[in-house]
Amino acid sequence: MQSVSDSLRVFQPEDSISEAEVMARRLEVQQLVAAMKNKDLTDEQLNEIVKRIGQIGQAQDASGIIDWLNATKVNWVVKENSLESLGKLGGPEAQAFLIKELTKEMPRDIDLDYYGDIQATLRSNAAVALGRCGDESTIDLLVQLSNDESQFKRVREACLKAIRMIKNRSSRAEE
Repeated sequence: MQSVSDSLRVFQPEDSISEAEVMARRLEVQQLVAAMKNKDLTDEQLNEIVKRIGQIGQAQDASGIIDWLNATKVNWVVKENSLESLGKLGGPEAQAFLIKELTKEMPRDIDLDYYGDIQATLRSNAAVALGRCGDESTIDLLVQLSNDESQFKRVREACLKAIRMIKNRSSRAEE
């Protein structure tokens, strides 16, 4: 008969802390995603939630933010922070959502002084977040948008920044 000590794997404190931390973070992200659906939260509280998810989450957590954004009308500042968090989380789902936000067609009957500035801000943030994702497959789109004179200047500059971010990340990975 095998003794209890023989059947247990060798305990490594750093392994258990790492595993425990990963489990705690997963649980916290799940709770934060559930909390985002609370209609009584203020924009400030929502900002803190999406920022926290961006800090501790992983790529698979992007779906929680994306589903929430698709189902909820949010203040543009909350959306701005959500885009930033998606860039930190990365992954194919975040990347697809950021591309959609970056290339979204603007309504034709808008007040460009107000709405246009908000759209430029959101698109710029989507471009930089896309750069943070670091996927080289997005470079062609970013180059195209950076050369498109119909885009806001701020968006074109953000696309160039995103390209630099991706190339810097790629060159560090090669070293």
